[in-house]
Amino acid sequence: MSTLMTGMTGMTGMTGMTGADYSPLGADALIRSRDGLLDKPIGDIEGKPAYKSMYEAAANWAPTIRQNFALFELTAGLTYEASNQNSGKLTFTDKKSTLSIARPVANKDIDSVFLTQMKLTDNWAQLRSERSSEILSQVTSFIGYFSAIAPLQLERRPKTYELIDLALTFGKMICIQFKTHLAVPRPYELSAQLQPIIPTPLHGSLPSSHATEAFMCAKIIATLIPGGHKYYELLFRLASRIAVNRTIAGVHYPIDSVAGMLLGQSLAEYLLNKMTGAGEIHNRIFDISDAKQIGLGSDFDFDPHSLLTGEKTVTDALFKVNRDSAGKVTMLNWIWNHAKEEWK
Repeated sequence: MSTLMTGMTGMTGMTGMTGADYSPLGADALIRSRDGLLDKPIGDIEGKPAYKSMYEAAANWAPTIRQNFALFELTAGLTYEASNQNSGKLTFTDKKSTLSIARPVANKDIDSVFLTQMKLTDNWAQLRSERSSEILSQVTSFIGYFSAIAPLQLERRPKTYELIDLALTFGKMICIQFKTHLAVPRPYELSAQLQPIIPTPLHGSLPSSHATEAFMCAKIIATLIPGGHKYYELLFRLASRIAVNRTIAGVHYPIDSVAGMLLGQSLAEYLLNKMTGAGEIHNRIFDISDAKQIGLGSDFDFDPHSLLTGEKTVTDALFKVNRDSAGKVTMLNWIWNHAKEEWK
């Protein structure tokens, strides 16, 4: 059996014929093969090649190429600005909507805020034994958890996978703007007693990327798949659990998850609007230094159950957007339409 498998594995060398083999041996072999096959110079163009438009040709591109093009379209509709070190604002220029995230400032008892948040993070650590398998498996990817709720079957739906991968990449790219600008220290930097059970990422804590991307996934999946609204409550609870797991692990404060949830909601609305030409992008503000704006003090925790009622109200209109994209053809439009086709 091992000899057979080795021989079959050798067949993968045929990928070199597409230019995937960059070794000197492979190049030399192709030179010799061509010299042995050709006996006359190139004449006229063979066949009648079709010179297609960019979007007609897009199906033959690698998914990474389509993603890079789509990311450019997405960033073209955004503006990130920082009026000072303590606050960042994302503006969705087409809709004139904004999302603002602020960190506590020094003259508003920042030490008291983070002392309280560290105590809450320590309280969540009691669940580490119960959640450790989830935490470890969600470090690099959590899409399998969403597949367990909604019938994604991503192996059979490559364009759906491509859409979700685009969303996650976009979410991470925008989240890092806030993280690096606000530069909030991670929990372990403020207390050695927290001792995270996974490596702490080497960038700012606020907002949480896992929360941002998980809540994006919940909205996009519930909007894309037929009858997706039926899964939304479970998808939202899953996103909340993924966010909480990062606090249990000791790498995020509860406030990071709240800010990430708001960012994820806004980015999902923006992505869906750019893909379908429909849907509202809500204005959102997160400022823990101002209890009046968040309705709570610095001691508030991330409570998915209390958040769910308000979230359903906010997103009622999302499930009514026209699932047939409108307006001019864009790469985002192309990806959405091809993903949608996989669900018919």
